[in-house]
Amino acid sequence: MMGYHSYRIDGKKWMLHAHRSEEAMNWMIDNMTTASKVGGNDLSPVMEHWYEDPEGINGEFPGTHEFLGGPNGSGPAANPQQDVCDNLLACCKDAGADVHFGTVAKQLVKNDDGRVVGVACEDPDGTVTQYNGAKGVVMCTGDFGTNAEMVKTMIPWMDGIPGGIWEGSGHKMCYWAGAAVDRSGTPAPMVFCFQWRSITKQVRAFQGLLVNDDGVRYTNEDNVISHGGLSLMHNKNHESFAIWDDDYANEPQWQNHAFVDGDPVFATADDVRAYWEECVNGPGTIEMNGSGQIEVKMIKADTVEELVDQLGLPKEETLATIERYNKYCEQGYDEEFDKRPDLLLPVKTAPFYGIKCTPWFLTTTGGIRCNDKMQVQDKDDDVIPGLFCLGSMVGDMYDSCYSTHFPGHNLGATCLTFGYLTGTYLATEAE
Repeated sequence: MMGYHSYRIDGKKWMLHAHRSEEAMNWMIDNMTTASKVGGNDLSPVMEHWYEDPEGINGEFPGTHEFLGGPNGSGPAANPQQDVCDNLLACCKDAGADVHFGTVAKQLVKNDDGRVVGVACEDPDGTVTQYNGAKGVVMCTGDFGTNAEMVKTMIPWMDGIPGGIWEGSGHKMCYWAGAAVDRSGTPAPMVFCFQWRSITKQVRAFQGLLVNDDGVRYTNEDNVISHGGLSLMHNKNHESFAIWDDDYANEPQWQNHAFVDGDPVFATADDVRAYWEECVNGPGTIEMNGSGQIEVKMIKADTVEELVDQLGLPKEETLATIERYNKYCEQGYDEEFDKRPDLLLPVKTAPFYGIKCTPWFLTTTGGIRCNDKMQVQDKDDDVIPGLFCLGSMVGDMYDSCYSTHFPGHNLGATCLTFGYLTGTYLATEAE
C-alpha cells in the first residue's frame, strides 16, 4: 500500500494499522456478537469475497468484514453498517456515555495556552452550549465532499465530479485551530465507477469492451471498480461506454460469491440475464448517499448497429473498434492493450448490451495533518494540544486516490483501529 501511494503517506500510521488491526477487529467482533447484553442486536461476522487477479496487478487483499443478521442489513447491498453503529451506541450508553443528537458543533475553544479544551455547539433548541473535554476533543466529522468550493480548492482534478457526504465543517474548525493539511498537499478522494457493478456485479475485471466518446478503446478492461473510475477520467466528458453480448452471462465469474463460503451471487446464467433485464427496464438512475442521481441506464439491442445508435456513439468508428476487438478475441492476443486471453470475450451473440460509465466519489479522505496518536498538527508538525482527529479526516493515509487493492481499509484503519487505539490512549495515558 505504501508503494501504491508512492510513499507519499505516513508509514507510521500504516504500520500501526498493520500491527494493531487484528486486536481492534477482535474487540469489534466481541462487541457485535454479544450486543444483546447491552440492548443491541447480536450480529454475525463474515468476510467479503475478494477479487484475485492471477497476474497480481488489479487483485485485492482479503480483509473486508461485514456484520449481518441485524434489522437493517442482510448484506452489503442493504445497510449492515447501521446495525454496527446502533450496537456501538448501545455499548456507549451502557458504559455511561452522555450522547447528544442534533447538537451541531460550531467552533473549537482554546485556552490561553493554545490548548483545545472544548467545543461550542448549537443545541436543537437554538441555544449555544460549550462542551468541555477533560483530556481533549476528538474530531470525527467525515468528509468535505459536498462542499464544491473546498473540493475545487483542495482536489482540483475532482471539480465537477458528483459525490461526497458531508460539507467539511469539522475540517474548517480544525483549520481555525491551526491544523495543517496533509503533507502531500492534497487529500484523496474515493473514486468509483458505480456502473461497474452492473457490468461485473462483483468487484472484478470486465470481460467486455470499453470505448470512449469517439468509439475507440482507451484502456485494458482488466480493471476493478475504483481504478476503472480513474482511467475513464482521462476521456472527454469523463465518461466511457461498456459493450458486451449475451455470452457474457455464461462466464463462471458472474456466479461469484459475495462472501467467503457464501452462496453465489447468481446461481445460473439465466439469473444473470434476469438481472440485466431488471437494469434495462429500471428507472435508469439511482440515488447515491445524498450526492444526487447517478445514471445507470443499461441498453439492450438485437444488433450491434442498433446498440451503437442507442448509446449515441459514432457508428463507423465504433463498429470498426468492435471488429478489431473480436479479432483479438479470436486470435487470443490483444494487440492494443495486452488484455489477458481469458478475459477476451467477443461481442458477437445477440442480444447485445451497453451502459455509459461515469466517475463518482463516495467521500474525500484526509485533509487534517496528524501523528500516529491522531494528535492534530500544525504546519510545523507541532502538536495542537488537546485536539485529535479520526475517520475520513485523518491525513496522509492516501496519495492521489483511495485504492481498493485493500478494500475496506478506511473503515478498518482510520475509523476502527485508530478509533479503538485513540479511545484507549485517552482513557489510560493522555493527560
